[in-house]
Amino acid sequence: MGKSFINCLIILLGVIIFSACRKVIEIDLPETKIEPVVNCLFEEGKPFKLHLSLTKEASDTADYLVDNAEIKITGDNDMIASLVYIGDGYYSDSTVISQKGTIYFLSVKIPGFEEVQSQSQIPGYVIEIPEIKSESGFRTETVTGMGDEARIPVQDITLRLSQNDQKNDFMGISATTFKVHYYYVNDSLLGEEYTDEYEAGFLNSNDPAIKNEGLEYFDEHYLLLFRDLTFTAINNSIELNIEKRVKSNYWLRFYQFSPEAFNYLKSWVIHDYTKDYDFWEVYEPLPLYSNIENGYGIFAGYSSQLFEVWPDSTVTFE
Repeated sequence: MGKSFINCLIILLGVIIFSACRKVIEIDLPETKIEPVVNCLFEEGKPFKLHLSLTKEASDTADYLVDNAEIKITGDNDMIASLVYIGDGYYSDSTVISQKGTIYFLSVKIPGFEEVQSQSQIPGYVIEIPEIKSESGFRTETVTGMGDEARIPVQDITLRLSQNDQKNDFMGISATTFKVHYYYVNDSLLGEEYTDEYEAGFLNSNDPAIKNEGLEYFDEHYLLLFRDLTFTAINNSIELNIEKRVKSNYWLRFYQFSPEAFNYLKSWVIHDYTKDYDFWEVYEPLPLYSNIENGYGIFAGYSSQLFEVWPDSTVTFE
């Protein structure tokens, strides 16, 4: 009885001491300026689809969608289009298809705000992919806290590019694979099989062009971004690998970005990684790149090519 009383007394004193050490500090944060936020990444051969909202306080969980804007997109090829509201903050026109090489100009008018403007284009020429080689291999990776090196089955990919050495190219690669289902056999042996569902492929690369962007430090494995800064000729190769525990076909998507789209996506990777506090890693959050005048967001174009690849094969394209 006496021991229990002493324990309770110690806990009570601890609560009093720690509560007495508290001090409420009020921080005066500047008010958020309310501005339009535009999000429109347009792809070659597809209609424009633009999302429009307003900025808000960091602690505000509501979404402030704009449904009364006048949105026009004009092109230097004399194209004129008016996007109509289709719900949930989105504006579109299914009859207006974006084309490579055309410079597009955006105008957004919202009652009570300055006119929002921007411009961008889809790269005007196609980078050819003459060959894709896929070979079975392994990637070693340190197991955190175990002191071991895991051997992960991969397909080593060599992607040959034929590009214009007189142009500055902004590129990217992503992958799609069949989703692998893992299951236990007799509650001990782990089995695996692939399904008819799809998922993003896990990519890695030690290629100088890709490592030069520095995004590996931010755990980006689903979209590898790179430029032609390290290329020395018209014909160059990019090397990467995709985690493949089951040998089945997969798909590579090769992107050509406008400078605006590339800078936005690169800043998004870093912003997404640094926006949350980590005890072991302290970062200054990176603001997202924006090319919007009198607002925030992105208006930028890109194109892509999709290739089906089989393990242990070399595919050539004429």
